Parts: sequence; C-alpha cells; structure tokens
Amino acid sequence: MAHSDVEVCNAGLIAIGAKPIMSLSDNVKTARLCKNRFEHCRDAVLRMHPWNCAIKRVVLSPLVGAPAFGFDARFQIPSDCLRVLTVSPEDDVEYRIESNEILADESSLDLKYIRQVVNSAELDEGAAESIGAYLAWKIAFSLTESATVEQIAEKNFEKTFKRAKTHDAQEDDVVVIETDTWIGARQSEPIGRSNR
Repeated sequence: MAHSDVEVCNAGLIAIGAKPIMSLSDNVKTARLCKNRFEHCRDAVLRMHPWNCAIKRVVLSPLVGAPAFGFDARFQIPSDCLRVLTVSPEDDVEYRIESNEILADESSLDLKYIRQVVNSAELDEGAAESIGAYLAWKIAFSLTESATVEQIAEKNFEKTFKRAKTHDAQEDDVVVIETDTWIGARQSEPIGRSNR
C-alpha cells in the first residue's frame, strides 16, 4: 500500500486521539508540529531497524588520495545512507568509519546500508506505521501538554515497532551461522543466523 507523508502522520495522530490533518501546510498546531518533526522522526525510525524497504546495496570505488595513515584507501559513504549494515562481509574486510568515509585496505567495497526513504510511498506498512507512532510520541506533550498522553504514545510506539520488526524480519530467508569446532562439538546443530 502506498503512503503519503500526511497518511503516515495521521496514523500516529489518530492513535493518540488527535485530529488528523489534511496537509503538512495546514495552519494548525498539529500540522506545524508534524511538519517540523516528520523528517527527523522518519530517519530515526529507519535507523532503528534494517527495514527491507530501506535496504540498499552498492559497490564503492575509492576516493582520490589515501588516508594520512592506517589504511590504504578511503570510500565515500553515500549521501542517502542513514546506517551502514555491512562492508564486504564475504571478504572479512577490516574497516573504520570516519568523517562520512569508510577507510579500508581494498580496491572496492560492497556496501549494504539503510537508505533515507524520502518518498513515503516506498515505505512498507510496518515502517510507515512505526514512523507515525514515533512522531506522535515525540509531539504528544507539545500537542496536548499531558504527560499521560505522552506515555500512552510511547507505549503505542513500542508495541507498534515491535510488531512491525517481527513482520519485517519474517520476510527474510533463514541463514545458519557456522560455528567453530569447539562450539560445534558441544552442540548437535548450528544456532543463530548470519546476515548476507
């Protein structure tokens, strides 16, 4: 289902008993608060979990000029990156993130990251609902001046986010982590998952 910014905001507002808005440009307190906080809350929730709808993969080429010391190459983190998930996991690359760059001793890097989703229509249902619930929590006190409503909004976000994360994770394939020989000798089967 495609969403708009207003629909994402209204999902959270309705959950705390606030009136929905028609537009983020409406000249009412609710719309002004939503407009002021929406992008920050969206990005914060996207950073909290590797949502399938927000994951992106790219191959990075090195920048001109090596770091002053420690590594042979620098790679620019993409401008839409909210959180790095993996860096060339198949190659077991040693790296550091500094000043919006990845430092490594490689000629290229496979980067998997959470991207900034600026078009709400690209959000899946769980991510959109979680963003709306988080926004409602963050503006609840400013909107109502009620600590009780703020606490209700916080609990609603926690419940919504937990359910959405579970549903999102169920879309992934189960991958078994290989254990070392000592752990394997103590267990009859592998435990856990890896992240490809």
